[in-house]
Amino acid sequence: MKISSEENELKLLWKQKNSNMSIEDDLILGRFFDTPEKKAKWIARLRIAYIIWIIFVIIAFIFLAWYFLK
Repeated sequence: MKISSEENELKLLWKQKNSNMSIEDDLILGRFFDTPEKKAKWIARLRIAYIIWIIFVIIAFIFLAWYFLK
């Protein structure tokens, strides 16, 4: 199965295009991260959501341990 040079060129162009893409250039997420202030707000929100998710996981493990060891 030999890959043609045209396919190789297309893959290379696709990799180059996507490797230089930042979140501000994204069609959907770009409007949420277009200014540094918005980016800072969203990063703070994501950090809080991640901490809450970790707390829920810990609570779930505690309840599972309590249920099985009871």
